[in-house]
Order: sequence, then structure tokens, then C-alpha cells
Amino acid sequence: MSSRGGRRMRARYGRAGERLQYSQEELWRYFQLILEEGSMTTTYKLALARFLVEHARESTDLVIEYETIAEAFLKYYWYQERIFKIRQSYNITPYVIQIIQEKFETGILSKIRSLDKIPPSIKNEAIREIRKKVFGSGSFGHVVPRFHRIRKQGRNVFYDYDKQKITLRPEALVFLHNHHVPLLKMIFLEWTSFLEKANPMMPKLSAKIAWDMDDGSRAPTGSQKQMLRACEESKRCFYCNKSAEDTSIQIHYDHFIPWSFLYETETWNLVVSCQTCNISKSDTLAPESYMEKLLVRNEKYPKLVKDLGGEWKNEIKKQYNGCEDCGFERWSMAKSAMPQQRLI
Repeated sequence: MSSRGGRRMRARYGRAGERLQYSQEELWRYFQLILEEGSMTTTYKLALARFLVEHARESTDLVIEYETIAEAFLKYYWYQERIFKIRQSYNITPYVIQIIQEKFETGILSKIRSLDKIPPSIKNEAIREIRKKVFGSGSFGHVVPRFHRIRKQGRNVFYDYDKQKITLRPEALVFLHNHHVPLLKMIFLEWTSFLEKANPMMPKLSAKIAWDMDDGSRAPTGSQKQMLRACEESKRCFYCNKSAEDTSIQIHYDHFIPWSFLYETETWNLVVSCQTCNISKSDTLAPESYMEKLLVRNEKYPKLVKDLGGEWKNEIKKQYNGCEDCGFERWSMAKSAMPQQRLI
């Protein structure tokens, strides 16, 4: 903010400290400054900005309890940690990520990818923990009071707060509602910029940060299925070699490199799999020998890789290695999924 702009912002306060309304232009300028010049060691400020915009888009409530914000934080970071495995930093693990790891990444809960399928009692326990760690009285040096801080200074332009809640200013609610589309784009751009240093090999990072529900985009199209069925290799499970023509076996289409890494459904990356192998593999990486098998199949059927260009082998290897570098685990194949001898 220029010194001239700063004087104009301060002029909104009366002599007795009475606070007047900010104009929509001033709110727009201050929101930009919060995102672009506010200091950040985690993405909490961006998560709070996202919450405020999404709240104003859907609601006219001015008073918001911290439990409500904590629930939104769980959703935002759940997808980043549990679905996409996005690193928050090389040296800092935010409390929200620690709580998700402690509550959901052990035992039977580690197999659940959808937050909606987590038992309500366990999810509520995590929300309470986030409320305590991030918004509790001992955390008042964190995101809520620091949200407005720019160059060590700040005024409560968008909301006031106490130990239980924030209270949005009426003009701020109107501003956030009226401009929610460009504001969210700004937030996701800054969020991506913050995280890309810790995730240099992560494709579609911005789209993954913005994602908040399963939109079904991972399902292959009819034409993709038709192309795969034309391949000789599709007559058997790609992993265990069981016959796909066996009526007792349910056939699935698996993303060889996990969809949660590539964030798109490419024909070259799809393989026919039996249900057992597909469920067992989930979003892990198959052993490297299967990548070589995928390369052989794609070389045999050039139409599958036509969109990758002449260096398609190197591109597939790059994506495979990048997936592993981003923390995706190797698949420990169950005995039921081990390759079987083909009958002659």
C-alpha cells in the first residue's frame, strides 16, 4: 500500500476512534495487500481467506464461531494431505496436518479417502482439536489476529474477533459476496505460489488446491474404454494376469500412475484390472516392472500415446518418478494380486 493509500485507509477512523465503513475500493486494495504482502509461514492465512469468501458467497451471517472455521480447515487440508499428498513445507508441518496424520493415517481409517465417510464422532474430535490448536486462546498469535497484519501493522478491516468467534463487518460481507469469483482466483494463485517450491514435481497443483469434492472426472470415457478393449493386454488383469473374460471377475479400469497425482484421466495411463488388484493398489504406485510393461503396451498401440508427443516414454517415466518423489507409496501386492501363470 502506498503512503497515500495508507493515509486514506487510516482516515476512515474518526477522531474518537469511531470506525467508519470502508469503501469497496478500499476493501479490494486491502485484500490484495493481505495476500501479496502479508507474512506467512504456513497457508493458514490463505485458508482463512478462502473460508471468508466461501462463507460470504453462501451466507449472510456476520458472526462465525471458530468451530465452523475449524471444520472448513479440516476439509481444505484433508484433500491436500489425504488425497493429493501435497507437501506444506520442507521443514514445517502445520498443526492441521499433524492432526490429520495422527487421527486418520493409522489403522482402518487410513484406507478411507472421503472425509464424508469418516465416522462423525472421530471427525468432530479432529475439528475440536483444530479449534484448540489453531484458534484456541493459546494460539492468538496465529491466523485470526495476524490475518490483517501487513508489514507488522494491521487494522481489523474485514472482521473483529474474540476468543470464541469472528464478527464480519457488514460492508466486508457485501464485498466478499460480490467479488467471490476473482477473490478465490487470487487466493488459489497465491496458495499455489506458496506451495510450489515444496512440490516442484506436482502436476496441476493449483487445481488440486481448489478441489473440494469428487466430481467424477477420474472415470474413463466410453471412447477410452473402447480403445483399451482393442488391446490384446486388456483381455487379462494388467497386474495379476487373471482372465478378464472370466464372468466371476469384476473388471475395473485403473489409473496406473494414481489419478490423485496426475489429476487427469489419460488413455495411456489406463489399464484393465480385476477388482481385487484395483482395490488393493488404490492410489499407490505399482512396482517399476509394471511401468516397463505399460511402456511395451503403449508402444504396441501408438494411438494411446498420441497426445504425449515423440518423447512419450521419457514423459511417462518422468511422471512415474515424480509421483514417487511426491510421497506416493509403492504398492505392496497382496498374494491374491500376485501374477498367475498363463495357461497354454
